Amino acid sequence: MLLPVLVLIAQCASAGSLQTGEQIHPPGYNLSHRYELSASLLEVGDTLVIARILTNGEAFTLSGLYFSDNLSPRFTIVSSSLTRNGTDIAHSMQRAAGNPIISGFTTWYWVVDDPGDPGMGSGDVGTGDTVRLEMRITSTLPGNYQLPFHTTVFWNGRTGFFATGEPVAVRFLPDPSCCIGLTGNIDCDPKHVIDVGDLTTLIDYLFISHPPLCCPAEANLDSDTAGIVDISDLGVLIDYLFSDFSPTPVCQ
Repeated sequence: MLLPVLVLIAQCASAGSLQTGEQIHPPGYNLSHRYELSASLLEVGDTLVIARILTNGEAFTLSGLYFSDNLSPRFTIVSSSLTRNGTDIAHSMQRAAGNPIISGFTTWYWVVDDPGDPGMGSGDVGTGDTVRLEMRITSTLPGNYQLPFHTTVFWNGRTGFFATGEPVAVRFLPDPSCCIGLTGNIDCDPKHVIDVGDLTTLIDYLFISHPPLCCPAEANLDSDTAGIVDISDLGVLIDYLFSDFSPTPVCQ
């Protein structure tokens, strides 16, 4: 039997933290779920903290609880934790196998209560209990990212619960100090070698798949005051690599 899915989606409209209650269906139960986002505007290297908090105010026990989230493959989950009333509880964290639920995203599961795994222990959520999932996420690439769809599944032995909302948007800005010395290290080589790899990265950015640059300031080879990266920067890089070999400009 497939249990109904509790879909908990919130929209973050400001650069600050987001804390919102999410409506649970069917209504009329003393159950609450909150979604918390530490920020919607960060710099590369910052840690985004996502928390999902379920509280049971009913007289019955909730079981079969698991959380899932669909995250960009450019995200790294640094760590995650699951607590019940502030105490760590046994759980498993799994990456979904097979085709993704949403194309272009990676689906992750945090299973709190699996009746098929007696070794996991009880993950029941009793009256007055609060379960908190907290994820700490970083990104090495700047860009605009969606948190398109996250779910929480639980039931009380008879009824499943679900809610819907809007996706969440977050933005990672480039580290302002990412450009060091001379421009041209467009592929962010740790040895700061400027070579054909940087040329390939810039061509891909300008004309092919347009991925975010790891450090846009490194690609501002023509010292554009607005920091715009365009075909003029490509010309400077080609001159450096194959023509006059003159040093690239200093980082702005």
